[in-house]
Amino acid sequence: MSEQPKDDKHWEQYRKPKGTKMKKTIPVELTLSVSAMIIAIASITISIWEGSSMRKHYHLSVMPRLNNTFSVDDSSSTNKASASFSIANNGLGPAVILSRKYFVDGNKIDDSKNHFSVKILEALNFDNTAGTSFQSISKDLTISAGDNLRVFGLYFSNRESFYRQRMKLHDRLSFIIKYESLYGEQYEVSHNMDKINNHTNPL
Repeated sequence: MSEQPKDDKHWEQYRKPKGTKMKKTIPVELTLSVSAMIIAIASITISIWEGSSMRKHYHLSVMPRLNNTFSVDDSSSTNKASASFSIANNGLGPAVILSRKYFVDGNKIDDSKNHFSVKILEALNFDNTAGTSFQSISKDLTISAGDNLRVFGLYFSNRESFYRQRMKLHDRLSFIIKYESLYGEQYEVSHNMDKINNHTNPL
């Protein structure tokens, strides 16, 4: 015959083994509040990420990209052979010009008194030239996507002079054009500016 507890205290010990803890339950209201807070934080995070992605998309959708090229034309169909620099906006949006500088043999062209094309021609001092070709690239000029502008070019009166001096134009003329997008992001396109930096900051 099993032993029976003698009183209520012994009954309590008999029903509840030693070391057993009562389980605590989290109130339903607290669980709902925590869940709502987590959902709210997640929603805010997603909204911020989506806003950032949309802004980046808008910026990329109007980003300009100016590229420069040097081209020569000695076609027999024309009497004048030519060599010239051009820039083209190969981006998606317009480029707004901030500034432009020209250099010949590392020396900056000062066009405050005479037009830059005249000063460049004087500094180059080429023989048998038959004119210049260019388009003014002034501050605040807007270059639309797909547009192509002539930075500076020379016509030569004979092919001997053209073949002898075309690459001198390429090597001696330097320029840098700074521009920005519609969102104010700044860029630049340049030619031979490493020579200018080495010229102004010798080792």
